[in-house]
Amino acid sequence: MQVVQACMALSALASDPSLALILIKADIMQPIEAVLNASAGDPLISVLQVVVNLAFASDAVASKMFTKDLLKHLKMLCTHKTPEVE
Repeated sequence: MQVVQACMALSALASDPSLALILIKADIMQPIEAVLNASAGDPLISVLQVVVNLAFASDAVASKMFTKDLLKHLKMLCTHKTPEVE
């Protein structure tokens, strides 16, 4: 539940391009990747919402956040068993 609430707040911040850039500079992707490695269900969906909001904030933010590791995680999620995640 705490992860979901934190992600809701981060998603709201990430929708603003200037705040999204600050989040990227604060290395927000490290905990996001940790949750992508370990979670399933609601926390995973919430983290994906943060990733989406960051990616759509601006081209500069998107280019800084997409790494080979994140792309690998996203590819793995394409075969996830939970329909909401797919």
